[in-house]
Amino acid sequence: MAQTFRDWELLVVDDGSTDRTAEIIRSAISRDTRIRLVGSKRIGLVGALQRGVAASRGEYLARMDADDISHPERLAEQMKCFARDPDLALLGTQIQCFPEESVEGGMRRYAHWLNSLSTPEEIRRSIFVESPFCHPSVVMRKQAYERVGGYVDDGLPEDYGLWLRFDRNRLPMAKVPRVLFYWRESALRLTRTDPRYGRDRFMELKLQNLLQGPLLSRKAVVIWGAGKEGRKWQKALQLRNIQTRHFIDVDPRKIAEGVRGVPVYGPDAESCGSGCLILAAVGTVGIRDRIRQYLFGLGLKERRHFICII
Repeated sequence: MAQTFRDWELLVVDDGSTDRTAEIIRSAISRDTRIRLVGSKRIGLVGALQRGVAASRGEYLARMDADDISHPERLAEQMKCFARDPDLALLGTQIQCFPEESVEGGMRRYAHWLNSLSTPEEIRRSIFVESPFCHPSVVMRKQAYERVGGYVDDGLPEDYGLWLRFDRNRLPMAKVPRVLFYWRESALRLTRTDPRYGRDRFMELKLQNLLQGPLLSRKAVVIWGAGKEGRKWQKALQLRNIQTRHFIDVDPRKIAEGVRGVPVYGPDAESCGSGCLILAAVGTVGIRDRIRQYLFGLGLKERRHFICII
């Protein structure tokens, strides 16, 4: 209600609340007819999202959770970007996590990484690393949302799955390079408590979308990183009949002995130039960009010759 952009409807989806939500919203509706209360029975997060979309009447879908805060200029800035770029399908914003005392190191690093990605090119090259958007900061064109099938309740992260389908359909996504959303950090967040947001579920989503896109029809890959994550990916790909031709690593012991019967080579033009797609699976802070720069120096192109998956 504090937004400087005024042409909106607010659909409050009540997913079986047991507090004063309905009473508070009905009071707000009496003061502003742009607000509507939708639902009352609990159907779960994805069902609630689908319910809200089905009830919406606008051309754009702006997503927000009840316990976060939007800057008053959030919608105005996002709508300006859509007006300037008719091809843009989805737009997030930079974020700030709060309260400060609850934001720990891992979340700080993730927020910093999120805020480092703004352009469609930056987001596209990093989309298999992690979810590149804070879900409740996003605005989407409703037509684009419907084109990719909307939110899917498949036991996997519904937001990340949606971004990956936008990517697979080559629909441009970007961010306003300005902090316009304040994301509440809490141990009770679904991200922390719901199994659908576990690391294994994110990996499954990445695999599904790689197999339908960059790995379609491929029989072998090269994995950069013979550590725990690289071995996990090697096993998962093998179960899907994609062999690991070799690993790339800097550990002399692994280079000498190999890993699981797969040879391990040091990074050089020959090991990186096999013609196989390289999947970079090294999660150590700072190493991803060093791998990128090395591969760029060999003339390789991201998303064509290599993809960072961690």
